[in-house]
Amino acid sequence: MKNSRMQHLAARWVLAVLLALPALTGALAAEPPRVSIASVDRIEWKNNRATLDLTLEVGNPSGVDVTVSALKFNCVFGDVAKASGESRLPITIAANARANIPVRVTVSGDSLLALAVLVSNGSSLDYRLDGTALLGPMAIEVPFSRVGHLALPH
Repeated sequence: MKNSRMQHLAARWVLAVLLALPALTGALAAEPPRVSIASVDRIEWKNNRATLDLTLEVGNPSGVDVTVSALKFNCVFGDVAKASGESRLPITIAANARANIPVRVTVSGDSLLALAVLVSNGSSLDYRLDGTALLGPMAIEVPFSRVGHLALPH
């Protein structure tokens, strides 16, 4: 009886691995996503914080479809204003394609004053984005980093 139960559990485990293998190998074979800020859609100044609605462009440079379960990131604007954000909207990006993901970040404290000065001095902003993309059903963590330049809303 015990031997039969062990064989049954082993068979179920092998079946589970075989079912998960395509998704797992797709996530492992995938190159890191290319994440950048496509646009600053809105900046709301309220009390002692600024809320920025951003659109992130996520590119899938690999030859397989990839499901991005979440993005977690830190952003530095103009080398001084710091913010962090997270997207929990799962999205599947086809091989060699791109997708836009809306996110909201909040800037407060010392970074708020720095951001206010940066925004008042120009119509564009340099940024650095560092984070982790969670890929596939196993939520494999893949780091990403990007330095870019973007236009500010009027």
